[in-house]
Amino acid sequence: MKVQVLFWVEERAFMPASSKDEISAGVTRTEVLADKLFPEMTDATVSTFSPIKLFVKAFALSAVIGAITFFTGVFLGIVGIGGYAIVSHEKVDFAASYIYVGAPSAVTAFIAAFITIMVMGIRNRNQPD
Repeated sequence: MKVQVLFWVEERAFMPASSKDEISAGVTRTEVLADKLFPEMTDATVSTFSPIKLFVKAFALSAVIGAITFFTGVFLGIVGIGGYAIVSHEKVDFAASYIYVGAPSAVTAFIAAFITIMVMGIRNRNQPD
């Protein structure tokens, strides 16, 4: 693994800037090189925290997670009720899988995902996207 070491030299005598704008702004050649090598460390990547954006993102992701959980729960509920019907030889209502398995698991997954995403978003609000 190679490690590059940059020396931060503030003298501009023998290091010409890349453009006239950088010369007028007082940007050194070393700073330009650092911006090109490490773009993730520049000020341009710092974002501002938006609670509305976080809320919409958390709601959308939670809705997707809730939908996936709902259909997975309904499938497993139907399989379980079908297995019970085979073993007990009784007539069963398969709608119970929607009422007692799918809906409660979807609501629980939605609430848990929404709270988790909001907490993680608030904790990481000072970090860039």
